[in-house]
Amino acid sequence: MGVIKGDIFDNLGISHSEASELRMRADLLDAILRVVHRQKYTQKQLAVILDDHQPNMSDLMNGKIAKFSIDKLVRYADRLGIETRVQTVEHKERRLAGAW
Repeated sequence: MGVIKGDIFDNLGISHSEASELRMRADLLDAILRVVHRQKYTQKQLAVILDDHQPNMSDLMNGKIAKFSIDKLVRYADRLGIETRVQTVEHKERRLAGAW
């Protein structure tokens, strides 16, 4: 097996915009799971705290990131006391499609 160099998303053929969303969701999920593990919450406790159904907590705990929108993950983070911020950086080297 070869070594993957550069951005994993580029190597998978995922667009920059899709990759940005996946990174954001992954960062949110990682922060949520750190709190969940540190506090040793059960799925039942988490369902109460996050005001959601237990099967969703199973998906969350198993890292099924595709099942959760950024909005939902931000709400979960807030309920767990995690402050979220969005940082934007303009990529000078990337031009918009169709830009003059």
